[in-house]
Amino acid sequence: MAAAGGGWKKNGVPDEATTASPTMSGSPSVASKKESVITKSVEKVKETTTTVVQGTQLLAIDTGAAMVLLRRALIGDELTQKEKQALQRTLTDLASVVPIGILMLLPVTAVGHAAILAFIQRYVPSMIPSTYAPDRLDLLRQLEKVKEMEIAEGNNEDLLEAIGLRNDQVK
Repeated sequence: MAAAGGGWKKNGVPDEATTASPTMSGSPSVASKKESVITKSVEKVKETTTTVVQGTQLLAIDTGAAMVLLRRALIGDELTQKEKQALQRTLTDLASVVPIGILMLLPVTAVGHAAILAFIQRYVPSMIPSTYAPDRLDLLRQLEKVKEMEIAEGNNEDLLEAIGLRNDQVK
């Protein structure tokens, strides 16, 4: 009573190696769903980490620029309106980092931290430093792409010059 396609032993009992059991029938899709969730979670963590690092870099740059402006103001130089606004924005950002940092140090789960940040973003968005705002981060990313393109272009020119010199030496 063996089936033509295999999957049955000679005694009529299904072969476990070739026949899916009811408990195993959903495993490939469950495993792929788990892998998908894990992949999405890893990508989200990478994206969030990049955002935090870039926002912190922007805050450090702004702080350095604010120190120069503050030094100028203290020695009596007149700051332009734009410089005053930049100084005020940076000081506000620095002041808002403290409460956000304290909230992140609270002993809660990752979900708790996400809920706290979601609440702050929704109801008190001014509490989040401007250096972590999407528009500033997008601008930073665009500038980084331009720099990469300039470096690549410079490397291409160097390569072309090197090739040109070699061709001239061969002739």
